[in-house]
Amino acid sequence: MSNARSEVTGGLGGGHRTRGFNPWYATGIAFQVALERDLDAHPEHRGLVTSSLTWPSLEQPAGRLLIYQHAGLDVPGREDAVPVSIEFHESPTYDTYRLDPADYPRVLADLGAASPHRLPGDALCLWYPRDADDRRWTHTVGLIALLNLARNHLLYEGHWRATGGFGPPAGEWLGDEAPHGFPDGAPT
Repeated sequence: MSNARSEVTGGLGGGHRTRGFNPWYATGIAFQVALERDLDAHPEHRGLVTSSLTWPSLEQPAGRLLIYQHAGLDVPGREDAVPVSIEFHESPTYDTYRLDPADYPRVLADLGAASPHRLPGDALCLWYPRDADDRRWTHTVGLIALLNLARNHLLYEGHWRATGGFGPPAGEWLGDEAPHGFPDGAPT
């Protein structure tokens, strides 16, 4: 496992296992090893990623939450590094489009920035849920791949804003694009 610093926080349960404890994918060693592998092998991420695990509380009533924080991702064309937060929810309050929540975390960065590719709650829209597994991120490919997707997305957003944004004329998006939502109203 990486040297990502971690802490357990939270209200109810306080991180203690009690009778009736329900296992959750994000607390499993196999999930964490797959996610964090090679993290420290990349100097650009070494020592910059921390994790925290919270239990349900008045502030977070919808279940446990595992958050990885990157202190500052270097994005081409940006003067300052951009902090990135990756949230894995036990009981997501956002639409996962029938994907496993382990494979559809919320990725947050540059909150409030104009973008044609943001989800409700200002999360980055990084892939189309109907894409085949090899065209979208899954937890088995790890955090490095997800951070690279976020970096590219932030680069594309910056270019899109610099070339016109919402326009007119509309800005240019450098990456692949897919429609948001589903035309027939439901994922398959």
